Amino acid sequence: MKKIELETLYTPYTLDSYGIFTMENAVDSILEDLDRNYDELEWDYDTKGYLGELAVNWVKLMNDNILDDVIKKVESDCKVISPREYNFTTDCIFADFKVNVKKLKEYVKENREDYDKNKIRSRDGFIWLGNTLQTMLSYYLMKESIKLYDKDDYYMEQMEQVFASEYIEYKVKKEC
Repeated sequence: MKKIELETLYTPYTLDSYGIFTMENAVDSILEDLDRNYDELEWDYDTKGYLGELAVNWVKLMNDNILDDVIKKVESDCKVISPREYNFTTDCIFADFKVNVKKLKEYVKENREDYDKNKIRSRDGFIWLGNTLQTMLSYYLMKESIKLYDKDDYYMEQMEQVFASEYIEYKVKKEC
C-alpha cells in the first residue's frame, strides 16, 4: 500500500463552487418562499463553511463509493483551497489515496495504449507537475472509478447531504 496525494482538480469529483456547487438554488428558494427580490434582502454567505462541509462529505463519498482492489482508502485534512479568480481553476482539496501500486501499474500496463493517449499531461496553457504515480491514479479515477461512482450521482449526493441554505443568512432590508 502506498499513499498518493492528488488534488481533487485531477479527479472526476470536483468541489467547484463556481459552476457546480453554487448557492443559487438555495437563494432562489429563499426568495420564492419570501416572495421577495434579491435586492430587498441583506445577504451573508458562509462560503468557507459550505466548502468545508462539502470537502468532509467528499472524503466520505469517496470511501463509500470508489474503493476497490486498487484504491483502498481516501483521506484528507479537508483544507479547501479556493482560487482568487476562477478563470482556469476551481476550489479543491488535497487527498491522500491509499493505493495498491502493483495493481495500479498492472491496470495501466493492460491499458497502455489508452493510457498513453488519455493520461493527464502538459499541453499549451497547462503544465502538469504530477509524478508518474499521480498520473496513473488520475487516469484510473477517470476511467475506472467513474464506472463505480458516476459524476452526476456524486453531484446529487453532495447537494442532498450538504445544504447550501444552511450557509446563507439573510434579512429584509429596512425601508427608509
